[in-house]
Amino acid sequence: MRADYFRGSGDGADDRQHTFFQVLPTPRVYARFPFFNLMNNEDLFVQLRLKPHKRLSLRSDMRYLRLSNRGDLWYAGGGAFQEKTFGYVGRPSGGNKELGTLFDLTLDYNLTPNTILGLYVSHVRGGRVAGNVYPQNGPHPGANLFYLELTQRF
Repeated sequence: MRADYFRGSGDGADDRQHTFFQVLPTPRVYARFPFFNLMNNEDLFVQLRLKPHKRLSLRSDMRYLRLSNRGDLWYAGGGAFQEKTFGYVGRPSGGNKELGTLFDLTLDYNLTPNTILGLYVSHVRGGRVAGNVYPQNGPHPGANLFYLELTQRF
């Protein structure tokens, strides 16, 4: 079990850019749901990792996410994959800081020493920033992500 706090520098509402820029991120290692990245964020989280069997690994995270400053943009995206936005989109905060609370669970099962079957399930309860960006979904819009993957190592 571990707990941590991360703060990525934010930017005020002026004409100078002070935001930490995540040039070539590897977001999947830290945030398996691409709801957030490391820019303009405060991330308070608790993580539990268990290995109940030699073939089975479990990981569960609970993250409380906020913007560093009320004037910051909410950045989402995984980096340099799109020419027009460089892979990031910035959304206005509406003067709020609360991005939301993320709950997730990962199960990895080693079918063989080189083959892993993975299951990921997550839910985000959006905060006031998400409610500002998506007002049609209420004050706390939610989102879910689920995937099943098969990884083969060579």
